[in-house]
Amino acid sequence: MSAIKSCNGQIKLSTRKIIVMSLIVAFFSVVANLWEWKQRRVFHKNVKYKTYSKEKLQKILDDFEYMISCKDPYIENFCKKNPEFKNLHHLWTLNSHTYWTNKFKKAIERGG
Repeated sequence: MSAIKSCNGQIKLSTRKIIVMSLIVAFFSVVANLWEWKQRRVFHKNVKYKTYSKEKLQKILDDFEYMISCKDPYIENFCKKNPEFKNLHHLWTLNSHTYWTNKFKKAIERGG
């Protein structure tokens, strides 16, 4: 395999390498977006937050804040307290929390 840099330290680029890398990045971007879309569908199927009262929405947000503050850092305990999150992927629940917490906050502002 040839060196990535030439003798004088400049990076060697070729059209073929750029195209291959672009295709790899595009493929994994599509896979990631499809996975995120699927997880959001599962979220809307399992968590009917629009029908929840303000108190229930606030309780879920408080439980989540308690978990991410590391006072009770286990997602399993969060799912026991809030069984509607049980069927969601745990990593999605944590990594995409801004998506669903914003949905909950908007629902609270609307009136629960």
